[in-house]
Amino acid sequence: MTNGKVFAARWLAGVALAAITAVSAARAEPGHHRILMVSKQAGNAYFAAAEAGASKAAAELGDTIIFNSPANATASEQAQIIDSAIAQHVNGIILSAIDPNAVVPDMQRALKQHIRAVTYDADINKSGRLAMAMQATSEGIGETLAQVMCEVVPNCSGPIAIESSEPDSPNLSVWVHWINVELAKPKYKNLHVVETAYAGETDSGAYTTAQAILKAHPDLVGLIVPGSVQVAAAARAFDDEHVVGKVQLTGLGLPSELKSYVANGTIKKFVIWSPYDLGYMAVYLDEDLIDGTLKPVPGASFKAGVLGPRTVGPDNVVLLGPPLTVDGSNIGSLNF
Repeated sequence: MTNGKVFAARWLAGVALAAITAVSAARAEPGHHRILMVSKQAGNAYFAAAEAGASKAAAELGDTIIFNSPANATASEQAQIIDSAIAQHVNGIILSAIDPNAVVPDMQRALKQHIRAVTYDADINKSGRLAMAMQATSEGIGETLAQVMCEVVPNCSGPIAIESSEPDSPNLSVWVHWINVELAKPKYKNLHVVETAYAGETDSGAYTTAQAILKAHPDLVGLIVPGSVQVAAAARAFDDEHVVGKVQLTGLGLPSELKSYVANGTIKKFVIWSPYDLGYMAVYLDEDLIDGTLKPVPGASFKAGVLGPRTVGPDNVVLLGPPLTVDGSNIGSLNF
């Protein structure tokens, strides 16, 4: 990108954020905090649920929440948004990172300006944030995905594949690691990972990658997809390729997006947590850091609204809770 284009992109991001901030600030009472939430991509249903939870928490606290996320899911766009927020003197930033390192300098600049910068969903190097709101332990997510695959594949045996987003994705790459650690245990000795493919963050990329995996491995018995965008697209590919009942699909997904695929048998079980609660908890975490009532050190505790007490753990990570396995018996009760 040329210098002129970079300047234009940053200027447009600043104008957009300034406009949103001006409107939001007009609604806020004097003295209330302004918090920016930056997700991986605008229009993503998972992050829309997290933003709904964040809005609820902000309303309870009297804060103004500003949502501004990349249209194209790139780290450079996230950096532009963060830089613009620093110029607008927001009080806090809550980030789901596309890359674990790319925006660390931007987040460090925010911290130097006394902006309480935290992450949620996908982390960065801890030098660029004060704390993280984490959905579940990465080990627990990987273990659960592997366990579900074993449960749905006949005799827990045969060739399987994994479809992720990017090799350096801050969260998905770690989940893939723990999937493989779990699959290395003796109970999975008859399950063999024949391919790990990377589809990017787009629906179209995930769909074509799933198709390519199925065509490359006609004897495949299962596919694990640890991403909400990717698993919904893969389910559509399974239907179009007429492999339902022949190849088992599981992953991390939203009940609202996967309900029809559970109903028609494309997916027997999948794994998730409440992104609504995650966004809600992240705002309470950032609010207490802004107020100074919470110190970002392991062992410190705070009350996350209706979710109750939470304790800061190692690396200043705050856990939402264990992952949830979803199937036909409970999907109807989940409204996200």
